[in-house]
Amino acid sequence: MKDNGNGIGRKAPDGTVTASGAAYLVNRSVDTIRRWHRQGVCVPSQSMQAGQLRVWLYTKDDIKRLREVARSQKPGRKTPPIVKGGA
Repeated sequence: MKDNGNGIGRKAPDGTVTASGAAYLVNRSVDTIRRWHRQGVCVPSQSMQAGQLRVWLYTKDDIKRLREVARSQKPGRKTPPIVKGGA
């Protein structure tokens, strides 16, 4: 395998990117991509061990799903509604 530019060098399978690479491709922050992963909105298809860390790898199909999710959501911080009243 060659260095495919995903930041973890020669060990990652071709055609995969890390969360930061996926964030760049769908024009969202890496924090957003990781949040979608934690929430189960779009879970990456592959992962690999890099030392003591588990690195999640996104395939072309994963990127397509992320783009669909990104298109369906308005960008910006979601603020909770203000509740008036009190005791």
